[in-house]
Amino acid sequence: MKLTFFGTGSSTPTSHKPFRSYAAFSVTTVSDFLLFDIGPGTVAKMIQHGIDVIKNPTHLFISHFHLDHCLDYITLTKARALKRKQTGEETSLQVFGPEGLRELSDDLFAKVKKWDYMANELKAFEILKQKETMEGVVANSGSWKVTCAPIKHYNGVCYRLDTDGKSIVYSGDMGYDETIAELGRNADVAILECSYPSKAENKGLHLCPEEIGELARIGNFKYVILTHMYPACEGREEEMVATIQKRANCEVTVAQDFLEMEL
Repeated sequence: MKLTFFGTGSSTPTSHKPFRSYAAFSVTTVSDFLLFDIGPGTVAKMIQHGIDVIKNPTHLFISHFHLDHCLDYITLTKARALKRKQTGEETSLQVFGPEGLRELSDDLFAKVKKWDYMANELKAFEILKQKETMEGVVANSGSWKVTCAPIKHYNGVCYRLDTDGKSIVYSGDMGYDETIAELGRNADVAILECSYPSKAENKGLHLCPEEIGELARIGNFKYVILTHMYPACEGREEEMVATIQKRANCEVTVAQDFLEMEL
């Protein structure tokens, strides 16, 4: 199983190295290519990485509908719908998200009349296989299973993937919510947003190192990977890791765009 991070920043990308931009990461299993979130620029990054975006991802899981997590859903859908129209090739996309996914798709592809050729000419809805789930089993291939639970962030969900004896839990965006500790209990890897470098600086429904340490302790996460970092985190990564490890007995890695890991 392989993890690839295409975007590890927030709605405000960092300006220095390591560069971090809009949210997206993939998990490649024996049989499938799973993409979690698809922020702006994800499709171009995947192509740059040598990935055939007409075939992959096989499954797309969107955590919530803020644009830094889902905007390239438009790009991917258009690429596949256009390819199908031009060649007749099967280019379907299985896409999963919280309640509102179908409404989002309607708004993006059909309701804006200047843009509704996506639905009418390219027949976008014929390639989309959509499923809305707020809690429980999202998808089960037999070799892997994805479950989800609602969390505190604008109708968002967190996800858990179980495959090949390993487990990954992903926060999406969230404020402090022990639901993720319950869903991700004993997870081998927890991919958690860490928007701000300290609790004193934390704003809105987001996480900081102090809260991540507590959630990692409660959930008994073995390995924490930090993502979704605002520019305020630049240069303070070591401090953030130390804060988490004071509270939880786990390894911690700070992600950056194009980081790859074998699990």
